[in-house]
Amino acid sequence: MNYQKGDGLREERAAQVASRRATRYSHLAERVDAKIGRIAAARFVAFVVAAASLFSAWYDQNWETYSVPALIGAIVFGITVWLHRRLYHLLPKAHAQAEIARSTAARLRHQWSQIAEGGERYAKGNPAEVELQLFGEVSLFKLLNRTHLRGAQVIIARRLLLSSDPSREVDIAELNEQQSAVDELRSLGGLRRRLLGATKQSQPEGNARSQALGLQAFAHWAKSSRLERHKLRRLRVLAWLGLALTIATLIQAVISATTDLETAWQVTLSAQFIVYLLTTGQVTPQYIELITEAHKPLQGLEGCFGLVESRSFSSRWLRGWSERLNERGTPSMRIRSIAQSAEALAVRHSALLYGVL
Repeated sequence: MNYQKGDGLREERAAQVASRRATRYSHLAERVDAKIGRIAAARFVAFVVAAASLFSAWYDQNWETYSVPALIGAIVFGITVWLHRRLYHLLPKAHAQAEIARSTAARLRHQWSQIAEGGERYAKGNPAEVELQLFGEVSLFKLLNRTHLRGAQVIIARRLLLSSDPSREVDIAELNEQQSAVDELRSLGGLRRRLLGATKQSQPEGNARSQALGLQAFAHWAKSSRLERHKLRRLRVLAWLGLALTIATLIQAVISATTDLETAWQVTLSAQFIVYLLTTGQVTPQYIELITEAHKPLQGLEGCFGLVESRSFSSRWLRGWSERLNERGTPSMRIRSIAQSAEALAVRHSALLYGVL
């Protein structure tokens, strides 16, 4: 009885710590969201100031007066773009940590209704499984499962089912290695929280259907036979050509506006339209389906692998797992390239900007 009472007090203290952590991250998310709004407003003002100053300088031919506010506006605009991007990536991390902390507090207080995943899809319905309450509203799966990736949940469910099989033979050596890995991970609380946060970000939520359809469309696009290898090479060359033409057009336009020199900016601008027609004709039929947020789960997975692929572990089981993980190079770099491709395809700007850049 004393043990149960002491154990309950420890769980309640841990639940209070988790609740305070959830409150801190929720407040952080609110502050970050508010800052994003203020920075977006400052970015717009800086853009207007820079654009108006450049136009006034060109219209009045008075560059000495308007060059300083134009330069200040451009610098502030660049800084706010950088800050907005950083805060935009921080916001989902704060939301994820707050949700994880709330789930931890609910689990410690045995508030099972606040934990959604009960593992019912993995249940086999045999008597031992039902008697041990492996899956369901109040179950071992809810108590043990802190994962967000479907593959990790499958592993937990499989281990629970194996543990209920009386005919299963236990490999003591393997069990000892796994327990050593668990002991090592228990001491890495910060790593575990960051890893859980990254897996939470990789779990489609809110617009889950849109993200799932986007990932499926992206996979079909990546494997499509419509874009053959030689066509992809040609599109890559045209993309670089379009970027060069865009820069050339902008430089010539500035020269024409600020000096009496004649330039051929109309020619390079026309070439941009030609590049646009040559690129979008092959990509557009599949492009519409890719305008989703499929890149966000991929960015979460990139964070997961980035946290563990370069870390050195002491237990034998974790060392072997790390070696297998990195035997073909760093996974986060490969996932990052895929995520960047998905994000580039999902850009919501005009088709002309997409086709040229």
